[in-house]
Amino acid sequence: YPVCDAQVVEYPPLKGLDDSWLAKMLQHEDARSPVRLLSGGPNIGNLFGVSFVPQYLGLGPAEYFSKELAVDTQPKSSDSVFPSVEQLQRLNSLGVTHILTTEPVQKLAEDCELIGSGPDAFLNRVWGRGTADCFLYRVKNAGGRVIVEPPSVLKQVHFLRRSSGDVEFEVDLGAAAEVHFVELMFPGWEVTVDGIHVEPSQSSGIRRSVSVTAGKHVIRWRYRPRSFQWGAIVSLLSAAVLVIY
Repeated sequence: YPVCDAQVVEYPPLKGLDDSWLAKMLQHEDARSPVRLLSGGPNIGNLFGVSFVPQYLGLGPAEYFSKELAVDTQPKSSDSVFPSVEQLQRLNSLGVTHILTTEPVQKLAEDCELIGSGPDAFLNRVWGRGTADCFLYRVKNAGGRVIVEPPSVLKQVHFLRRSSGDVEFEVDLGAAAEVHFVELMFPGWEVTVDGIHVEPSQSSGIRRSVSVTAGKHVIRWRYRPRSFQWGAIVSLLSAAVLVIY
């Protein structure tokens, strides 16, 4: 539907990101190790500049609406431990490292710790919360975005580059394993191991997986959909025609 009524405001909520303590803290944490945030509010967490467990509002891949991604974002009751043991297992499988709530968790799981609280210049305006506090928790010993099966063979993982369409990391494995990067797998994603193109283990789901032999290897996932490839071919042909004429 077309927008029929709108009002221009002097200070839109998005400008609050410049003064957001949540954005600053999450990006600081992300510089050390990839952050994935769990929070209520669809499509909000990504605006902090970090990865966010999809609670997607609008049209999106079917995986975003799967039961696998349907996780609690707050305690079910004030006397229940949050996250529960089962919930922590699911959060680890999704690569979640931080949890954001709008109320303090009364019974916090031992595997989590509070790292910051207070009203936020961005989030409070988006959610119309006035000067109420927000609470940011870190999941201790979170598994992170790279999962290896079997887990015991992983010696070390080190990220070399990270962007929305290009992720590269080095793994050191004690034996052959399946290496999963916990992110949406979608047509167009290609993988190389030590610079050599290989076939991914699956074509869909919320993990990008590839089989790797023992030792140190550099794994790189790049998004190269057919539209990109055809566009590159057309651009090269156009440039060639211009040069000829």
